[in-house]
Amino acid sequence: MARIFICAKQGTPAPVSFHFIAVVNGCVFAIEAKRPLFEPRTRVVALGEDENIGGHIEQVEHSALNRPQSAAAQIITLATMTSFAEQLLKRNEAYLEKGHRAIPLFTDLGFTPKKMIFSCIDARVNPIALLGLTDADEAVIVRTASGTPARNLNDIAAIDNLTTITELIVLKHTDCGATYMTEDQIRAHIRTHNADIDGQVLKDYAVGTTHDIVERTRQDVELIKSSPIVRKELRETVSGLLFDITTGKLTRIV
Repeated sequence: MARIFICAKQGTPAPVSFHFIAVVNGCVFAIEAKRPLFEPRTRVVALGEDENIGGHIEQVEHSALNRPQSAAAQIITLATMTSFAEQLLKRNEAYLEKGHRAIPLFTDLGFTPKKMIFSCIDARVNPIALLGLTDADEAVIVRTASGTPARNLNDIAAIDNLTTITELIVLKHTDCGATYMTEDQIRAHIRTHNADIDGQVLKDYAVGTTHDIVERTRQDVELIKSSPIVRKELRETVSGLLFDITTGKLTRIV
């Protein structure tokens, strides 16, 4: 919880939306509000950035700006900030009110996923939608940074033991974040925030950054094919696909 005190300049015209400066525990934020001003659920964004910081205005004690054509004097508003985790808990309550249909237990399932897909964690790329998957049980989808299976080979063996996987897919996409950075840059970032990290741990760290997403697709397919952890018959089933986020076309690379 945090008290947010907001001030606006006198005589400011009242446009369709407003941005006000707020100080929260010593940090500066911008408040973006639609008319009427400071109504519940007003979005709180970081100053100078268009990103949600996980807060919203829940209560308004006083607002002199509820008039559509004037931004009179100063405003002092009391708001409560909640973390994104708290918001999710509340959203779940709303979900439960609509009625939850129990998810079948493994012992009750008539079938289990037989396909496994490695995909990037990029929120722009939804494997279920772009691949036309019609059933949540049609495939196990593992999402990792850059979509590499390098750190998840153990998962293949575990799921294969549970359901006997019949095919593996490595799914990449254009404009991947992994093409905008290097392993060394990430290691430097880690060291900045963890000065006492063990040198060997940092040296062994890898996320699969690349400047050539097509070549990276081939490398990750080969990584699975050469893994002694993955069942021999399963290694021969792996394919590498590339999704173009501009055209929407899916292309086989391997």
